[in-house]
Amino acid sequence: LLSHTRDDVRCWVIRMITDHATPEGMKQWIPVLPTLATVAEIETSPLVLSQLASTLRRLVQSKTEKAVCISLLQSLLNNKYWNDDNHGPLLLWWAIEEILSQSNLQFDCSLFGVQKDSTTPNIELKRFLLERISRRFMSAETQAGYLSQARLLEYCSSHPAPNSWLNSVLK
Repeated sequence: LLSHTRDDVRCWVIRMITDHATPEGMKQWIPVLPTLATVAEIETSPLVLSQLASTLRRLVQSKTEKAVCISLLQSLLNNKYWNDDNHGPLLLWWAIEEILSQSNLQFDCSLFGVQKDSTTPNIELKRFLLERISRRFMSAETQAGYLSQARLLEYCSSHPAPNSWLNSVLK
């Protein structure tokens, strides 16, 4: 059903998988979860992408295996169809914010897939998210937040066109 022709059916299937997203409730779905990342890579419907972003947040909240969540996040970040959705980036942000909250503000910036040339997928989406991540780090006013901000600045500075990335982080 994850490949059904109707996007509303695909949404409901994804939603059903995580409707009872507790560690106990997710046990039966663990074999299916990696499939969600595959779906996220090729999905063209903003409706389904939004559901996948919401699902990612639920998975993080339920303490689902970190590798599954990171794989889904990477697939969502690289899906070019986010450009057709005005609200999807905020759903992604809320999922990332949950990851930050549960990991003591530790975040692997390499998830953003900034490439050494100008072919970075979804560059505007990633700048939008980096700005919010940066604000989250600084608003924590903790040593972990400041160290994460320093790593984020270092990461953005290593890009071949660092000013475009740094401008997002330093807003």
